[in-house]
Amino acid sequence: MYYKLISYQKQSYKGKSYFFIWLAITNLMLLLSVNYASLCQNVVNNGDNIVITNGANLFISGNYTNFSSNGDGKIDLDGKIIINKNWINNATGNVFTNVEPIPDGYVVLRGALPQFIGGSYSTHFENLSLENSQKTLQETNCEVKGILTLDAVLDLNKKKIILNNNSPTAINYISKYILSESSPLDNYSEVQWNIGSSANTYKVPFGSGTTNNNDLELVLSTRTSGHPSSGSISFATYPADCYNDVLPTDVISLNHDASAVANRYWIINPDYSISKPDIDIVFQYTTKDVDTCNQNIIQENLKAIRYNTSLMTWNDMHSSGQANVNSKTVSVRNVMQNDFYAPWTLIDDESFLYVPNAFTPNDDNKNDFFGPVGIDLVKYTFAMRIFDRWGNMIFKTENINLLWNGKPTGSDKFATNGVYIWKITLSDGYNNERNYNGTVTLLR
Repeated sequence: MYYKLISYQKQSYKGKSYFFIWLAITNLMLLLSVNYASLCQNVVNNGDNIVITNGANLFISGNYTNFSSNGDGKIDLDGKIIINKNWINNATGNVFTNVEPIPDGYVVLRGALPQFIGGSYSTHFENLSLENSQKTLQETNCEVKGILTLDAVLDLNKKKIILNNNSPTAINYISKYILSESSPLDNYSEVQWNIGSSANTYKVPFGSGTTNNNDLELVLSTRTSGHPSSGSISFATYPADCYNDVLPTDVISLNHDASAVANRYWIINPDYSISKPDIDIVFQYTTKDVDTCNQNIIQENLKAIRYNTSLMTWNDMHSSGQANVNSKTVSVRNVMQNDFYAPWTLIDDESFLYVPNAFTPNDDNKNDFFGPVGIDLVKYTFAMRIFDRWGNMIFKTENINLLWNGKPTGSDKFATNGVYIWKITLSDGYNNERNYNGTVTLLR
């Protein structure tokens, strides 16, 4: 066994003893014991074991690199590794060994300048704390078994991070956000949460990057248990343009007028081979998602829709949810497991239908007919009924192109001036029915 010792010094600082070490490790077991800390400029592990016991800290002012040419470097971590630059793993085996059922080792990325987690292979951290500057994920499928503490921006960078902990506290949110924001053209930037069969509430602190906080926080509550217990849910979100391009993976078309749809998609992908959980969801959106080119959106009317990737349609489930304009959220309850598919977006499907409150059927070719005006009404089965003030039905049509001309059915005379009641029903091909009603004034 040998190692290259570049420099070595023992000093006291704030009442504690520190080893100041500059080294490259080769065929060496480095043991850091309790009550001591070591400060290194850079650490390169060329295939051996580092043991950091409970209470011991290893401070690395440069990079930690797991080198791959002569072996698979390991760290048995019960203390802390605090790094000011980058974490680089070029060895198989995911780095950490002897991980406890409740992991007690911490890697802290604390640099004031941007840092990355990268290398040729993923790292499976026990606990990971991100502080100060922005951190970028450069290798996919990195995993945190214990707790991910977020006190910095985490740019997923078209990669996936895995939370292998079914507790809602697997993300300890302090500040900043997780940046997703990549479309399927570039690969989703995903958080995979291995929640298994747990029934709880999970918060993913996504952010748009236009503010310094989690302005796209996504909240999912599992109302029932999914099965098997090895199941997971993956989360991502990304902005779309004014035409709502680019569509999510497996989505053929939007099938709605883009001006009434938020310019953002959410991906909430359940991976359960037996049964998915029933869920509630709270979507948070930004002003840019609904104001840029969405002249047909009234935020109070926003609801959520999702795409059924088996039936290839958005329309087999009612739009649903309660909008809160102040918090810019839409809360959706009681999504049953059979309705739980990955692609979601928000829509104002109330404002697409306009019904005038008066008309003048006097054969001047101006406002002579009464009926709804809207976007894509031909996609629906349509029925409209008109009632007088005594509740008698005087007109009915099931043809969107044959509206009320002011005459009762079977009569060649106009109805008298006054207020009439209308009821409109729209239904799609999946037995989803929408009912509207109101009054209209006939003036001649």
